[in-house]
Amino acid sequence: MIVLGRQTQLFSSTSLSDVSLSCSIGNILLVEDKQSYIDLILEALENCQNDRKKYNLYSVKNGEEALNFLYRKENYALSPRPDLILLDLNLPKINGFEILSIIKQDSQLGEIPVIILTTSTEPKDIVESYRRNANCYINKPFDIDRLFIIIERIVDFWLDRPKECLSINNQ
Repeated sequence: MIVLGRQTQLFSSTSLSDVSLSCSIGNILLVEDKQSYIDLILEALENCQNDRKKYNLYSVKNGEEALNFLYRKENYALSPRPDLILLDLNLPKINGFEILSIIKQDSQLGEIPVIILTTSTEPKDIVESYRRNANCYINKPFDIDRLFIIIERIVDFWLDRPKECLSINNQ
């Protein structure tokens, strides 16, 4: 699923070559298996956009698809590098912890901010996420208005700042 400006369009992963990314500020990869959350996050991002802020949202529904997207394999050969990853922990095929470890240990992907966005409030999950170098851990709220505010703040913090403000190695 891709958001372009204020228009929402559905594309199969094989039609990514038809998408122009020149107008966007950021590419967001959402790794989420529940369609209801995908739809809500998509709507929240649409509400965040204006003439100067535009985002492309790409969603995959399991860990295996996430890795294929990130490494541009199979149907995702033309996928863009995300500027931000929103990652659920409870995923089919490969869980979020494993995906997080793979991303953060990869020299090409490791600098991409990974925000854990999950329903889990278990302290062990929070500790394990940070141990595996998650950039942030956020519990999915059940209140839609609160979810919209959280998505807006994530985007404002992680995508609407100059890249040098976010660099760990900034001199």
